[in-house]
Amino acid sequence: MKFPSDDYEHYVPPAKPSKEFPDDFGFVLVDSMEDFIRILKDNKDVDYVAWDLETTGLNPEENSIVALALAFHNKNNKVGYCVPINFNKGPSLHYDALALFYKFLRKYKKRSLLYNARFDMRFMEIYGFDMDKISVYDVMLGIWLADTNVKFPSLSASARHFLGWEMQEYDSVLGDDYNLWYVAPKEVTFYAGSDALATLHLAKHSFRYLKEAKLAGKIDNRILYPLMKFEDDPLRIDVKYLGGLLDEYTNRQSELEKEIHIMAGYDFNINSSRQLVEVMMQLGLNTGKYTKTGQMQTSLPVLEKLEGQNNHPFLEKLMEYKRINKSLGSYIKPLTQYAKESKQYCESTGDGYLRFAYHNTVAPTGRFACGSEDKNSYFSKINKQSIPKPSERIWYVAPTDEPSEEVSLNEHNIEGYKFSTERISEDAVEAFSPEANVRRGFIPYDDFYWVSVDFSKQELLIPTNITQEPIWKTAFKEGKDLHSETALKIFGEVDKHKRALAKTCNFGLAYGMSHHTLAERFDMPVNEAEKFVEDFKGTLKELFSWMERHKRKAKREGVVYTSFGRPRRLKYYFEHESPQVRAFGYRSAVNSVIQGTGADIMKMALVKLWDNLLNVDEYRDDVRFASMVHDEANFYVRKSKLLEILPKIIDCMELKFPQWELPMEVDVEIGNSWGFCFPFDFKDGVLTPKLED
Repeated sequence: MKFPSDDYEHYVPPAKPSKEFPDDFGFVLVDSMEDFIRILKDNKDVDYVAWDLETTGLNPEENSIVALALAFHNKNNKVGYCVPINFNKGPSLHYDALALFYKFLRKYKKRSLLYNARFDMRFMEIYGFDMDKISVYDVMLGIWLADTNVKFPSLSASARHFLGWEMQEYDSVLGDDYNLWYVAPKEVTFYAGSDALATLHLAKHSFRYLKEAKLAGKIDNRILYPLMKFEDDPLRIDVKYLGGLLDEYTNRQSELEKEIHIMAGYDFNINSSRQLVEVMMQLGLNTGKYTKTGQMQTSLPVLEKLEGQNNHPFLEKLMEYKRINKSLGSYIKPLTQYAKESKQYCESTGDGYLRFAYHNTVAPTGRFACGSEDKNSYFSKINKQSIPKPSERIWYVAPTDEPSEEVSLNEHNIEGYKFSTERISEDAVEAFSPEANVRRGFIPYDDFYWVSVDFSKQELLIPTNITQEPIWKTAFKEGKDLHSETALKIFGEVDKHKRALAKTCNFGLAYGMSHHTLAERFDMPVNEAEKFVEDFKGTLKELFSWMERHKRKAKREGVVYTSFGRPRRLKYYFEHESPQVRAFGYRSAVNSVIQGTGADIMKMALVKLWDNLLNVDEYRDDVRFASMVHDEANFYVRKSKLLEILPKIIDCMELKFPQWELPMEVDVEIGNSWGFCFPFDFKDGVLTPKLED
């Protein structure tokens, strides 16, 4: 079952159909600069102006603004204006009208109300207007905060739900024309004016939920401009490397296909679920998992569980084939294709450049989601956050005295240290394997390092601060291994197996893992797993006492909040007739607080980084934001400035909160690509590899 399901009921009841809209509203085409000047002058004392841009498409590099829609927060609140900027026929006021409006916003310090603000801000910046100088509030944020289970609430859907308005559909305005540039301005006036008016009238609802979200809501809006600038800066892609990986994977896939066919005894379509099931049944392989239609499931996670019970060679080959197929189809082929198609692609160097979109109104916990609409060519369509981590392996490390020009050519030489998969010393670190390493295709600019900084043990540090669990708190304060300390309290002794059990439960039980899952993962009897879970909960009493109190409160109130105020509405799940859906609600009551608090912290850190480093003239040429994946932020840092900039990054991310005893901690990895980063300790201005014990 997917959550939320198609029958999901919004936390806020829908408004009744409006009796006023559109008949009691006015829609005015502003067809002269004189009229536009008069309208702005008449509204110079208003506090808010809602505006919206109508464009020929979604890509600001390829498309243009055709109209500016306006609505002012005055006594009337019922007039929507359409200012024609650039149409094929009829009046157009061109760039001068945009410049006049921008001057109006700056001179009178008006608060701009936008819906999906980054879209309009990005177009304005392409036209030369610095939107960092304008006070902007994205109405969509507050509407989303009303119920974060509803992804990316559109303006028309929000107007219908909160105002009872039925907005004009875009296709009905466009008709048979290619884009709005071909449509007469008077035909666009109602559509454009309605967008501005809906944004204005939705604002009062939006402000309510923004206020409820407290600091988290403020941060959501504060991150808008930095996030837009992060998205605008393309990442450098090593197309030659990906091309080699494409050839390697394609050849290996062909070999595996032949081997699988030999094992089956005949040729068949491996990607056909029906044909694959037939072969597996003939080989006596049954996953024990079935779809609603009764067909055996053959997904990779299901096959991995079967392999733990049956080491049939067919399974090994099949899983390798599926992993390669996934990497080729979802990452290697599209990354190579899109990078080659990018405007900045350089065939001689094999470098391409891609942008990735981050959505802040998709994940219900407040985490950033990554991906792009198919119609918007400004961004790559790939979800960069889903690119899998390669497996990890041991790398040996030793100081290097190679000449600097050779060091710069060796991607495994970092800050005076050489990393090798061959035993060049007894010192070792753990890092990504060279094999199946798609992330290696993401590289920094010349003379820059790829620096990855992630919040260390965030999933455990946050609940420790929230619940004050003494065993975890003591381990963090004293710098001890938290999993070993937990195992010691449960068993009275620690070994590799007991620590692994404790680690799995530390990360799993707080997020809803059952004793059945534990039994399956460690191949232990269910009753033994159940006994261990009870002992575990009895050991971490404060943690699980908080969890039970929190779940009861969540059911009673129908909503939970992160430590910084972000709401997650769960009323629908708790009241559902399905036990599965209710169980999802209970899990989400805990998950949303922990993961949502982590999302809030990442946004705070990004805002601090922007204000103190990334948007500071002194450092602008030496450090650039690269990307993020949940609790990990990546940067390009100039090699010669690394020791100066790294402490500033760490300081911005190691946030301290007055209500928490334990500050946030970060781990640092440095490399010459995203796929080849090595762990370092940074103390007293000195970098040293973070060695394995």
